[in-house]
Amino acid sequence: MKRSSAAVLFAFVLPLVWSCEFDTRGWGGLCISGGEASGLSYVEPYDFSDKKTFEKDSQIVVYHGSACGKLTQKISENEISLQGSRRIPRWATHATVFLNGWKLEYESDDHHVRTLGVGIGHINLTVNQNRKEVTWAAIGALGDYNFDDAYNFCYHYTVIAWNEAKINLAVDDDENCASGTSTYNMYPIAGHLQNNVFKRRVTAGVVPRGFFFRVAQKEDHHLLQLSYNIVGSERILQNKIYDNYPESTNPLLQNSSRFDSAGVLSWSTQVIFKDNQERWEPNIEKNGYYFGEMVTGIGGKDLGVIHPPFLITPLDDEGWWESFVTSGSPLVVTKEFTISNIPYENAIPILSGWDLHYEALDGDHHVRKIGIWISDWSYSKPFRASRGTLKYTLSTILTDDEENSSLANHRVTVLGIKPTAIVQSEDGNILPELDNDF
Repeated sequence: MKRSSAAVLFAFVLPLVWSCEFDTRGWGGLCISGGEASGLSYVEPYDFSDKKTFEKDSQIVVYHGSACGKLTQKISENEISLQGSRRIPRWATHATVFLNGWKLEYESDDHHVRTLGVGIGHINLTVNQNRKEVTWAAIGALGDYNFDDAYNFCYHYTVIAWNEAKINLAVDDDENCASGTSTYNMYPIAGHLQNNVFKRRVTAGVVPRGFFFRVAQKEDHHLLQLSYNIVGSERILQNKIYDNYPESTNPLLQNSSRFDSAGVLSWSTQVIFKDNQERWEPNIEKNGYYFGEMVTGIGGKDLGVIHPPFLITPLDDEGWWESFVTSGSPLVVTKEFTISNIPYENAIPILSGWDLHYEALDGDHHVRKIGIWISDWSYSKPFRASRGTLKYTLSTILTDDEENSSLANHRVTVLGIKPTAIVQSEDGNILPELDNDF
């Protein structure tokens, strides 16, 4: 990859402003409204990669890459910030970037985890001296109660750029946030967005672009399980409370609803952030944690969404899950997955659900390394065929200095571009076939 398209150093320091708020007592990276993001360290990447995955007929081009940064100084409440950019063809009229994995690692020794987060924001398309590129900012945070330990942050991303004259597709990658509080059992968090580009009756959905966890109690904790799962998205607002900034108010009149004609999208997210303790009483300050997320809304007549079922369940310390899963690993585990029989000209995998946990029989532990990421992917469809095959390589890790074993599960949401003719295959199977066991 050329240097110009990599994640690079901020030439000057700009405040990162995010559009919703869930914890005003410290963390300045995700979902902070109307103010500067405090404690950001703008660092130069020590590692990056980027490659073109596919390009078709001046219609659409997709890139996949990664970048890493290192916070070497021990400064309280500091988060790593990386600037990202990708040069795109002149024919592209729109572009966006998705979060497709992450990894956080303490520089030396393992530690407790009180705060953990990764996000991509400030997505912009710029034209300068016959050069067109999409730019963004990525933030990563990892810390115990003191938040004074050096750490490394890596993220994996997918850039998609398209010509709206040939591809009917639109995104809302504004700083769409939802946030809330939860005890260690997984109370869902509901969010919504509204944009005129989704007014027509077109396929639409949301995919994650960032997440943040922080234990509310001002003390250190071990980690047993960390999970995230967008349950689904709908073209409707219900008469209920949504967890969007500013005040989690109900945007609808009583006994009313708002459907897809209003250009709305709503979604629910389940999260788990727990140690060995079972936190069932709803006392957030004593037994719970804060959570925030960012999402991108995407829709259009040329879009299809394949969103396989995925379940996250709180893991207790009695080992009940261990009889149903294979033994874990203390190292990076990498595996290739295949989804075949996809009825679209192009298909893009987005990591939209994951579960990382230590083996329950061993209990909770410190953390040295934690992450899950799509390192590579490809989509192939033979000429004149109506269906193609998506392959992606996924890596995971959760370990401490004692190399205690851990396990992982995941789900990808497939964004299909340009549906093909739906025909009956020879074996009678007209649905995608997922090899999705980890």
